[in-house]
Amino acid sequence: MPADTNREEKEKVWFRETRHVENIQGASLEALKHKDDWRRICERMKTVSVALVLCLNIGTDPPDVQKPQPCARKEAWVDPAEPSVAHAQQRPAQRIAQSLQKIYEKLHPRARYKSAIDPTVDCVRKLCMSMRRNAKNERVLFHFNGHGVPKPSEAGEIWLFNHDITQYIPLSLYELQSWMGTPSVYLWDCNSAGTIINMFMRFAEDHSIRWMEEYREMRDRDQLQQQHQSVSAGTSVADSAAVAAGIAAAFGANANALHNNNDTASSTSTNSHSTIPSYKNCIHLGACSSGEQLPFHNADLPADLFTCCLTSPIQTSLLCHMLKTGTKNRFPPSIIDEIPGVLSDRRTLLGELNWIFTAITDAIAWCRLPRSTFQKLFRQDLLIASLFRAFLLSERIMRENGCHVVSTPQLPPVHDHPLWEYWDYTLDMCLTNLYNLLQPKQGHIQFTRSDCFVATPTLKHHLLIDLSLSAHANEYAYSWFFVEQLQAFEVWLKFGVDKCEPPQQLPVVLQVLLSVVSKWEFL
Repeated sequence: MPADTNREEKEKVWFRETRHVENIQGASLEALKHKDDWRRICERMKTVSVALVLCLNIGTDPPDVQKPQPCARKEAWVDPAEPSVAHAQQRPAQRIAQSLQKIYEKLHPRARYKSAIDPTVDCVRKLCMSMRRNAKNERVLFHFNGHGVPKPSEAGEIWLFNHDITQYIPLSLYELQSWMGTPSVYLWDCNSAGTIINMFMRFAEDHSIRWMEEYREMRDRDQLQQQHQSVSAGTSVADSAAVAAGIAAAFGANANALHNNNDTASSTSTNSHSTIPSYKNCIHLGACSSGEQLPFHNADLPADLFTCCLTSPIQTSLLCHMLKTGTKNRFPPSIIDEIPGVLSDRRTLLGELNWIFTAITDAIAWCRLPRSTFQKLFRQDLLIASLFRAFLLSERIMRENGCHVVSTPQLPPVHDHPLWEYWDYTLDMCLTNLYNLLQPKQGHIQFTRSDCFVATPTLKHHLLIDLSLSAHANEYAYSWFFVEQLQAFEVWLKFGVDKCEPPQQLPVVLQVLLSVVSKWEFL
């Protein structure tokens, strides 16, 4: 009898936790249908070509823009007004194009890059068709900087130059679509970028309608031709109809190129399948909405603030944070260009910041975006994923400067997500560490019995005890961000009330698995 009593007491001790007494709620049938969606690997795609079209016309402002003095001047972190000793023979626009290409190469070194500085329409046509021809079925990125030309017209035109750069020449987005083909991604860093995206979608519909009309005309013409040939050869009308249907099906593979000229047809037909051209599925990133102007008024910011957000999010975050907190004067002017470390090395300052930024933006996107959109933008293409992580940051920074970024597919607002507070805290700690590293170290503190002195040659050395600085005094203090997120995830595992909803730290925890040191602690 005593043995039974002890067994009952042990059972009560070991089975009192909530998971043993709470009601078990099974998953709904609707949820079970999608339980294996995460296992499906989305279709991979690569951005293999990048066209950098820079309409700067340095020294001449477009007629519809009145820039204050002083104003933002830097493009791709290059000040065109400052002479370069290393590149004395290059024009400022060439230095800007070269700097922008190097920044892109850090994001995606294997892509093929070509620049067009203050180009003509014919120059852009040749560039786009060449990029599409080499990319075949892969993605092409079209980067447009329109700081030196008027804003896009309501008729769906962007502005380029003539050969002498004395006139603005319009380029219809309808023609640009034909030259670029699909799949493509467009980055619009210009005034009223939302106008471009709106008209691009309207022209995409026009392309689809024209494709269907030309397809029907060619199909009917081929059917009549085959019927005449079959009658003259003595075959039946039924057989000729079958032959015509087969030819029409084969024709569908390349029918979308009929409305282009011969060169354009050869470039677009290589990437087209037996479907209508999917120009509506192109990805767009715009610096501002329709009717808005870029923030040129702040001379401390780069003129291409949107491009800097997308291509250099760490440096742009630090610069904007210093301006917001009023600490820019505590650092040398070149601090943004001299952040120590390498992006790919997490043991360095720059690499750690990039790792934390990736984790935070992935978590924000995972919380706010639909799953299909998240998979398409953040898991399909490495370059597109990097750009859209930074695009989330650009929404926050551009909003602070009076602009509202736009995109296709359209994303929900993320500027107010609580995880941005962690990013601000990380920037605070980074700037504090940088400030401490840059400060000159004073003389070693030394003690003589009860008194404290600064080391001087006048004191007798045998009376002093030298307390030298630690060997680690000049090293960077690593962030505790991932450790704190692991602790928050552990708290959720133990005390989380709503276990049906995953915690916001989950994507951050998955980033920890990429670190060999933190992986064992997590597992």
